[in-house]
Amino acid sequence: MRHLGSLLAVLFAAAVLAAGCAPSQSQDVCNKTCDMQLTCGTLPPGNEGVCKAACGSDQNALTTCSNDTAIVDCQNTCLAKTDCTAYQTCITACPACMH
Repeated sequence: MRHLGSLLAVLFAAAVLAAGCAPSQSQDVCNKTCDMQLTCGTLPPGNEGVCKAACGSDQNALTTCSNDTAIVDCQNTCLAKTDCTAYQTCITACPACMH
């Protein structure tokens, strides 16, 4: 059950990133987030493809975030963490999409 909740959280983050930013920037960060979640064990094995597919699914969404730069910057800061606990703590502090 822990993995299902984690997968849903990753997919939600992927959708926010994909909808809120320039396609190439958000897709890159989203794909790296999927990789990190897999590495840290919060993305169930075998679901990397599902996660990365979600990264590209909303690229043409009309929704944009006024704070997309802050979201991507925070995600990139977190992705630089080498410790999974530090990464998870960091990622929960990233801002939500503001319209």
